[in-house]
Amino acid sequence: MKKTILGFTVLMFGLIALPTWATTTDITQINFTTSPQTIDVNVISSTLTTQTQNTSGTEEKLDTSGTILDLSSSSGTGEFSASSATWISVTSLGMNNGWANRNFYYRDSTSGTHTLTITAQNQTWTPATQTITVNAPAITLTSITVTTPPTKTFYTVGESFDIAGLTITGTYSDNSTTSEQVGYPDVVGFDSSVPASGQVLTVTVNGQTATFTVDIIATPTPIEPVVEPNQSSHSSGYLLGWGQVLGASTSREQELAKQRQLRVIERKLRQIKRQLVLIRHPELANLSQIEFATSTVKIEPKTDSSEGDNDTGSVNASTSPKKWWRILW
Repeated sequence: MKKTILGFTVLMFGLIALPTWATTTDITQINFTTSPQTIDVNVISSTLTTQTQNTSGTEEKLDTSGTILDLSSSSGTGEFSASSATWISVTSLGMNNGWANRNFYYRDSTSGTHTLTITAQNQTWTPATQTITVNAPAITLTSITVTTPPTKTFYTVGESFDIAGLTITGTYSDNSTTSEQVGYPDVVGFDSSVPASGQVLTVTVNGQTATFTVDIIATPTPIEPVVEPNQSSHSSGYLLGWGQVLGASTSREQELAKQRQLRVIERKLRQIKRQLVLIRHPELANLSQIEFATSTVKIEPKTDSSEGDNDTGSVNASTSPKKWWRILW
């Protein structure tokens, strides 16, 4: 049986053991034995090691257990751990009898060059200091969105893609956004060889993608004007035809004539997809629109002053303009 008295371990048999002093008197400093490191934000460092040394910088082992090292960083977000595999944040670590070296790890969420300081509690040893550089994460593009689709989104078969008006916004890893420059090589999926509804085009910027749609329609089939004999007609640009409502003496006959002509128009419209057709005729002014299978027909009256204005060619206006209609797309 033994008992400690005044720093000596005394055996009950009266024999005196070696003294157990709290520290080794030759230790004067703590130094890092590993080189300064550069790490990325939130990435664990490689092993960091400090060593207890004498005045000549030679390793000096502890001759007792219980020495506590305090760990600190000039960065308020820096963390230390005794293990890199199982991270437990600590601010101090113990050292046992016979130890001179102490390993630990560091990580930080703040970029910059920070100073690590290791001191021993209740000792006058010179602390160990070393800098560690924490690199800011690379700012990368994380997503893109189509802010504004191209101005032209409807094409006829055989037309080429027009990128004008397309704007793309990129979002980055730091939550910043910016307008991205895109060109024709960045957009794929356009095919105007055949009609297509909702054709998906894909924009790619630095590996990130976004989509928008266009429509490809069949080349329009011209609508033949319905013309009363001895009346003139013309076709130019988008003006598809002029025609006169078939003459009739009674309102019933006029209505039947009008319906016949509308049926002719409707048959033509069924051949054209997504076309806007304007019919100007005062007798139809009470109608707002007529729904067809593939198009919407809007009805607007036509006056004397509108005959031929802004259009090439001329029409025979000898008959009352109220009997004239025109079809535009």
